[in-house]
Amino acid sequence: MTNILRTAEETTRRNNGSKILKLKLRVGAMSGVVTEALQFAFEALKNGTMAENAELDIEVVPAVCFCLNCGSNYTPDEIDFLCPNCGSANIKLKNGRELDLISIDFL
Repeated sequence: MTNILRTAEETTRRNNGSKILKLKLRVGAMSGVVTEALQFAFEALKNGTMAENAELDIEVVPAVCFCLNCGSNYTPDEIDFLCPNCGSANIKLKNGRELDLISIDFL
């Protein structure tokens, strides 16, 4: 979260801003990030920064897999990542590992 805040402040300064109103993050369901912990860290770290009164909007991106055997795209179960069409474990995770700062609203 420290790097995200630093990046947001640098971007805001570069664009002649002085106050961050809102940060929007995209967090993948398989990123290993606990959104509640991210929110807690933001609240703890934003004091004394340009984002002191900002809000944090977190968009959770579901996991999407691609089966390398049959070419299917699918959203896996929480436990089972096997392809629902052919049963293969030969898959690639296409979405779900993101941790991206996608927008900064500032004045």
